[in-house]
Amino acid sequence: MAAAGGDPQEMVEELELKGFVRRALRQLPAEYQAVLVLRELQGYSYEEIATLLGCPPGTVKSRLNRARQAMREKVMQMAEETPPVHRRP
Repeated sequence: MAAAGGDPQEMVEELELKGFVRRALRQLPAEYQAVLVLRELQGYSYEEIATLLGCPPGTVKSRLNRARQAMREKVMQMAEETPPVHRRP
């Protein structure tokens, strides 16, 4: 997050991006949400996630790859559909 007292434009853009990410995550299938949250937010290893979800580590890796790709696509689509925030002169 931008530092307090930072550029208001950057802070707005960062909040907007975080909103896109949250919405995109909610739109993913549950199996993709699970691997993304466990790996990216909670820091579990592939092996730990595999144990928690009861699947092979290779499955975790492939789900994570697909989840990341889906997130990129969804966030890019949201960004393209949202009018840009303009700076004040």
